Amino acid sequence: MDAAGFDAELEQALRAVVGVGDQRIHRAEHEPLAGARSGAAGQRVVNGEDPRTVGQQKPIDGRHREPLQVDDVRTLGRRAQPAHPGQVLDEPRRPPSAPLETALGRSAVEELIDPVALRRRDRAVVEVAGEQLDLSAGGGERRAERAVVGRREGRRIDDLDAHRGRFCPVDLSYCVVNTNGRELLLACLRSIRDYGAGGIEAEVLVLDNASDDGSADAVEAQNAAPDGLGGALRLIRGERREGKAALDSRLLREARGEICLLLNEDSELLPGAVDALLGALRADGRAAAAGARLLDPSGAARPSAWRLPGLGTSIASALFLHRLLVTQSRGDRTRTVGWVQSAALAVRRDAVAAVGYLDPEFFVYSDETDLCKRLHDAGRRVLYVPGARVVHHEQLATDRAAGERRVVEFHRNRDLYLRKHHPAAVASLARWLSAWAYGVRALAARALPGHDPDWYRLHARQALHPDRGQGLREAAERYNAARATRAG
Repeated sequence: MDAAGFDAELEQALRAVVGVGDQRIHRAEHEPLAGARSGAAGQRVVNGEDPRTVGQQKPIDGRHREPLQVDDVRTLGRRAQPAHPGQVLDEPRRPPSAPLETALGRSAVEELIDPVALRRRDRAVVEVAGEQLDLSAGGGERRAERAVVGRREGRRIDDLDAHRGRFCPVDLSYCVVNTNGRELLLACLRSIRDYGAGGIEAEVLVLDNASDDGSADAVEAQNAAPDGLGGALRLIRGERREGKAALDSRLLREARGEICLLLNEDSELLPGAVDALLGALRADGRAAAAGARLLDPSGAARPSAWRLPGLGTSIASALFLHRLLVTQSRGDRTRTVGWVQSAALAVRRDAVAAVGYLDPEFFVYSDETDLCKRLHDAGRRVLYVPGARVVHHEQLATDRAAGERRVVEFHRNRDLYLRKHHPAAVASLARWLSAWAYGVRALAARALPGHDPDWYRLHARQALHPDRGQGLREAAERYNAARATRAG
């Protein structure tokens, strides 16, 4: 094909994709192609900004007969082969005269036929040399609602307002952290297999926290069975024991899903739980997190959502009005709350990344409280979704041998949250109020059967002096040191 024929075909293909009246996507503008054979002509590409107003489009010298090369967009699990522009850009799924709208009702790039397609949101077109082309928003646009198509040129592509970003080839990532919970972990994975959301692309990430009970090997064995999760599951073996916040953050960084469902190893999904969480986030564009209704193994509802801690909640708890004024997991209607427990917490990955993921200073406990606080501060909402039912076996709570370390860690991190988000005077007063409330419970426990007064006295001491004692962080450090000694 000569240069003039290539030019005509490219122009016709671009007209078919762009349509009429879309002010964000414009027909490629280029210099006359009289000198194409000598490489003197410059070419511009399709981009999501108006070249007449942005002024950032830079012509590149290229061989105009070189094919447009588009790498894997991972829509149907197969790689897209390099193709001529007429093949890549031709035959839009909707007539060119139809409005260019996405499911969200915004103008966007026309979806293209398979195998080169932009499914849903956050699907990237990747340059074959390894350069990732970004679909992130510019000029107030929503992320991933435009595409940048470039010609390979000397191992680079043009940079027409191309902000580099991360693409999301799956809709949902299940993120499971496990610490010595082998049997509960296997049950959790079976519940994902049996009751996970259907009709979407999903992955399952399991991060084993240096367990010594054979958890990782058991996951591999179960997954190798005919009814396993197969290639959708990825097991990450931790070499040293870390805190829950750090582990969840690692999984969120590894995840490819637009939405991530954080799960404890002792959480077990019930039918419809995932659909309810996803539905709640899709129905509220400002919501960045949605927590499930947690049940104990008998099916009884457990507190799952609360107001954010502060002076008011401390006073209410000291007056034993916490169930009425602090706990928010009541009723059967999805509602905005202060914070939800991370045993089954669905989050928008981009929103969590924008606030810096979970703070690793919270080894365990109050890490999700801190995350929800920062999401609120960023103008997002946190939802409690009672229609999403999840059994929480409370593995840690039944392990009485480590009870004192858990109590130490609980009060240490609660105090850290208060000092991080409130004045020092509020944090100090909250310590005294909490200690007083536990002291009253210790006195009452002497007369109440089935209650241990020593347990409440331990809580009272740690509430007043959260900087004392050996917690789960110190236990993990000792475990890591002993493991390193054995390995050495």
